Amino acid sequence: MFANAGKITIMYEWLLRDADEAAVSSSIVNQQKLLEELAEHDELPPYEHLTDDGFTGANFNRPGWPELIVRAECGEASAVRLKDSSRMGSGYLRVDL
Repeated sequence: MFANAGKITIMYEWLLRDADEAAVSSSIVNQQKLLEELAEHDELPPYEHLTDDGFTGANFNRPGWPELIVRAECGEASAVRLKDSSRMGSGYLRVDL
């Protein structure tokens, strides 16, 4: 049996934006499309999006981020994909890889 059997790939998108903007920003849609194309290319397990649209990146108190951490730590995900490390947040001391 494959090590990734029954696991998912978590795709995480984040963007800070004004509340007056459209329901789903074009940047989020573009991040999702890019991540889906990469997942298909890399033949990753089925994926699920976790998106924090309109939340500050100065802290990690966003709905999707703690869910991502819990699901990754419990072994539900075999991979986590982000467009780039800036999509984790804007707090460079916690994000800097």
